[in-house]
Amino acid sequence: MQVLCSTDGIMSVNYPRQGLIDIVKGGFTDTFLNISQCVFDYKQSNRTQENYHNKKINAYWIFSHIDELNSVINPVLTAGLKEGLKFSAGYINFIPNNVTIDEYIGDTLIKLGENAAKSAGNAGFKYLVARPITSGIGNFEAWQFNYHYYTKLAEIAKEYDMMILLENQPKNINGHFVRGLLSDEDEAAEWIDRLNTAVGEERFGFSMDVGTCNLCAQNMHDFAKTLGSRLKMVIISDGDGNNDVSTLPFTSVYKYSSRTDWLSLIRGLRDINFDGLLVLRMTDTAAAFSPLLRPQLMTFAKTVVDYIVWQVQLELTMKKYSTRVLFGAGNMCRNYMKCYGKEYPPLFTCDNNKKLWNTEFCGLNVKPPDELKNLPEDCAIFICNIYYREIETQLRDMGVTNPIERFNDEYLPTFYFDRI
Repeated sequence: MQVLCSTDGIMSVNYPRQGLIDIVKGGFTDTFLNISQCVFDYKQSNRTQENYHNKKINAYWIFSHIDELNSVINPVLTAGLKEGLKFSAGYINFIPNNVTIDEYIGDTLIKLGENAAKSAGNAGFKYLVARPITSGIGNFEAWQFNYHYYTKLAEIAKEYDMMILLENQPKNINGHFVRGLLSDEDEAAEWIDRLNTAVGEERFGFSMDVGTCNLCAQNMHDFAKTLGSRLKMVIISDGDGNNDVSTLPFTSVYKYSSRTDWLSLIRGLRDINFDGLLVLRMTDTAAAFSPLLRPQLMTFAKTVVDYIVWQVQLELTMKKYSTRVLFGAGNMCRNYMKCYGKEYPPLFTCDNNKKLWNTEFCGLNVKPPDELKNLPEDCAIFICNIYYREIETQLRDMGVTNPIERFNDEYLPTFYFDRI
């Protein structure tokens, strides 16, 4: 799985180097750049504070700045490359939800998208997220208008060997967000298939925005399963489910629980063996932190993303070993056997509790830890206990050299409530 960090909220388009350095030092090597937003932010930074908080754009405003794309993003790309960063993906026609659109700007956005796509191609991008154009377009006209838009983008994408990704959209009705264009998974899958058929190749895929799914109260498990191999990118962020905000995963909570249904997301991505691009976007969290604290924030953010990747790929980790044993004879071992015991059967389990040795637990023989010294060298040990670090240290101190993995039952494919 390829992990990217969005620059939104972290990098100043006027002075990009410091933010990009923070991304690199946090452990990220690839970035997601919002190309059209860079131009928007660049122009907004030169407006009065009053105008900045009352953002309004029209077709003339956008069109008059299309030619500034390269002059704005090239310094960003140059600064990133100096720090060893890649720019593999980005938005090409992003209009913020808090911006008032004064008039119909569909044709202008097509021109913006084409120019941004060419700039991205020259910069080596491989994936472009092109949101469907909805400004001034009725629901019945949406397909025909965007079909024209996307097929034009496909010509540019083919020239530069890029893939165009569509994205689920929220609809803002007097400050209340509801499902917009492509927020229905069946509609999204149909659009992708029709576009790929039209251009005669797999040039289109889908980017699922977790923040939008959260705003629209969507089941991300069903969304991911319906899209299947069409899903090439997932943009992860947290939020309160009511406002269009983008925060670090697991930070928007209420009464000890996350507002985002991470269980639904992880289950869905596991089911389709997702191995595409995972993009972290935490615009509001990053912007709210002092720049003095941002290096520590970025390090922690990378740890959070790595945790999500690990959870999504948990079953793939089990699958890569031909034989395995478990460490632990408790609730987590029981959940392993209920969910994965038939597909990935362990040879046995072991436990530090001497009273359990030479007994049976969930159909497994419970053996003392010393038995792990006799394993074939390619047999993996899956720790089924929350004291992962302590147990791993114990095994290494014993001289065990086998691969050691961690099993976790926080995001099981089914619920089990019986506990020991």
